[in-house]
Amino acid sequence: MLGNISFSGSTNTTILNKKISGSMNGEVSEMFLNGYNYRNIVANGEFTNKSFTGGIDINDDNLSANFLGGFSFEDSVPKYDFSLYLGYARLVILIIYKANLKLII
Repeated sequence: MLGNISFSGSTNTTILNKKISGSMNGEVSEMFLNGYNYRNIVANGEFTNKSFTGGIDINDDNLSANFLGGFSFEDSVPKYDFSLYLGYARLVILIIYKANLKLII
């Protein structure tokens, strides 16, 4: 569940006939999501009700990730075209996974 968000930056948004479109560029200093308060997120891109294209950098104590690309749910078959670099993710602390996870490479 999404909670409070602290955002600084700019957004240019249009809402017409229940359809949203716009662009954003800014920093989310805090975002509460599913029981965890994420910090240090930089995002820029263009969005609609059902799509996003742009970049997101996360430099949280428990998650380091970089997303570049987009996704769309405009058609009956969703479209994804992105790259994701995952530096680290502490899934138990982020309340994404309830037990310890061991990755063996």
